Amino acid sequence: MHMQDTDLSTPMLARIRNHMLLAVVGIAAGLAIIALGRVLGAAVFGAAIPGWWVALSFVVGMLTIPAVGLSAAFRFLRCPGCQGLVVFQVNAQASPFAARYSRQCRHCGKTIFDGRFTRRMRVAQGIIFFGTILFFGGLTVLSGGH
Repeated sequence: MHMQDTDLSTPMLARIRNHMLLAVVGIAAGLAIIALGRVLGAAVFGAAIPGWWVALSFVVGMLTIPAVGLSAAFRFLRCPGCQGLVVFQVNAQASPFAARYSRQCRHCGKTIFDGRFTRRMRVAQGIIFFGTILFFGGLTVLSGGH
């Protein structure tokens, strides 16, 4: 059996799913830190929350999001066969031009992607795109804007 014949696309899909779930948790944690900073500031300082406290909680919350995302990328976006980092290959496979890129790990040559990931990403991108249009369109209608 050649190295190129080994299909690791199912374990790779699980790793990508774990990465995406942890990224969502990171976004929620960052937003929670910002909100809790405000609540904690009101409890500690009373009605007059110092500006430095608000700024500190905002900065910490906003830095939490990429910190969790980057740590998830370095932890999960690795080839299941050789543990080589394949972040850029995952990004390429998620693009509309995925057919132009290799589905094999650039480190060991084993197949880590199949058509399932590309289809799922296109569906997710479509849902996010149309959801965003509907959300902002709804806000425009509700605000009476033109």
